[in-house]
Amino acid sequence: IKWKERWWWFLLNLGHFPLYCLCERKQPVRWSEIEARCPGKVALSTALRENYQLQNSLLAKAIGVARNTANCVELIQDKPACRDALRKAGIYQPQSLRIVGVTSDGCLQFSDASGAVVEKPTDSPRGWIVKPSIGMGSVGVRHILNVEDTSGLDAVVLEGNYCLEEFITGIEYSVEGIAIDGRVCIYTTTAKTTNEDFVEIGHIQPADLNSISSKLEFEEQLQSCVNALGIECGNLHVEFWVTPEKKIVWGEFHVRQGGDFIAPDLVSAVRPGIDYYGNLIDSLCGLPLHPLPEITQCAASTHSATD
Repeated sequence: IKWKERWWWFLLNLGHFPLYCLCERKQPVRWSEIEARCPGKVALSTALRENYQLQNSLLAKAIGVARNTANCVELIQDKPACRDALRKAGIYQPQSLRIVGVTSDGCLQFSDASGAVVEKPTDSPRGWIVKPSIGMGSVGVRHILNVEDTSGLDAVVLEGNYCLEEFITGIEYSVEGIAIDGRVCIYTTTAKTTNEDFVEIGHIQPADLNSISSKLEFEEQLQSCVNALGIECGNLHVEFWVTPEKKIVWGEFHVRQGGDFIAPDLVSAVRPGIDYYGNLIDSLCGLPLHPLPEITQCAASTHSATD
């Protein structure tokens, strides 16, 4: 890979530095400590995993390099807040509320994205998804038929920090790409297979999106979402559904690569020759990307349960 000789030491050392150099109060360590380990100018800072995006944002701010702001990272990681921001920007979003507790008679209590207490939502014929307000993957996800149906919910859900979202009927996909100065560059799309617990067990690239009437409209919608959320840079992994009515419903936004083998493995397979991490580094350094290789292959991965 073209950047290997130049960047491996940086990625292995400074790239993981946010794990250790930021305390729980979100205060960066003294910059002098980093300078002592990395003499010379630091060109960029990036985090490849979800849990380190906020720390990386704070570190990048201290260094003075390209970053997504801490407000942006906290917004997109907070599912009700993210949906609320998109809704306010005129982008369709399903009903989404925070679960803040349970009454003495067993009824769920709710608040909106800002924390203001609200009444229970209107009925959804497809039911509801209960999941952690902040988190990734399918951990803790439950499907209930109505908001009175709390029998299958764990006690931790009833204590708060979970949210209630209107169940979306449709096929689930994701977009893999990169943001450069706030502009989206799409690498490919991923079709997903999930099991009965909503855990992803298979991915196919590129996805068959013939059900979407306009590719241009799709790209414009994605760019509108990125604008509304204030995303400026970094890899993008964005989830969405296409309903039976061919309506696009945008889901979670992540400023990092897709999990499992989605990226860079499958992306690199369908676009032979793409320099996935090289593009990330160049973009964060303010350098132009080389022309993208064409999509000439299909690729897939699947997960099998083992005892």
